[in-house]
Amino acid sequence: MKISPPGNGQATSTAGSSQFSILFVCTGNTCRSPMAEALARHAAEERKLDGLQIASAGVAALDGEPASPNAQRAMESRGLSLKAHRARRLTPEIAREAGLILTMTETHARAVGQIAPEAKVFTLRGYLGEAGDVADPWGGSEAVYEACACELEGLVKRVLEKFAEDVQS
Repeated sequence: MKISPPGNGQATSTAGSSQFSILFVCTGNTCRSPMAEALARHAAEERKLDGLQIASAGVAALDGEPASPNAQRAMESRGLSLKAHRARRLTPEIAREAGLILTMTETHARAVGQIAPEAKVFTLRGYLGEAGDVADPWGGSEAVYEACACELEGLVKRVLEKFAEDVQS
């Protein structure tokens, strides 16, 4: 299935070469959002969502920082790698390029709204019609990161299912 955004910002399926993008946003772009990005890329490949671009950024990221070691380990346990990941700070340009921005918390969603008021932004849970944030594992043990990765894995799969349904309707 090829994905592209029509003029109103909603995703639709087309045979064209246009692409649609989902941007995951957290604070430092070293834990939650890179894990969500890796999990979403893998799930999109499994669902054959061709043309769907998936990226991540942080509202307070230090450009160039690697993913945290525990985030890397949590992804490696799933056969995914964050070794090449480098953090990047969310800019108005990055936000404008995204068709859909999914944040880890309400605070991140408000920050995105200040950076790019025109952005289509939801919390990860909000996009699914749920309340609540994805807790920050930063500084936690491997078990804390693993729990966060498990939570993100479930949420990301459901997000892509909803996204695919929205695309087809």
